[in-house]
Amino acid sequence: DNSDSINVNELTNLCYDLGYAVNDPVEVQAIMRKLDKDHSGLVSWTEFYTWYQSHDRFKQLSAAIQDPIISK
Repeated sequence: DNSDSINVNELTNLCYDLGYAVNDPVEVQAIMRKLDKDHSGLVSWTEFYTWYQSHDRFKQLSAAIQDPIISK
């Protein structure tokens, strides 16, 4: 949407497009909290790019989903 940030719906679609399908809203929220470093409620381009450049990016998402604090 040209806003330079990613909302929850866009994050769900982006994960799917990258081969990491997430349909559970609780899991999507956990991923959002993991990526949203400034707690703005959106994932900025910088936050996304930093995550995307990491070699273990999908492992990070799996860990976020499994973390009882992040997934609440």
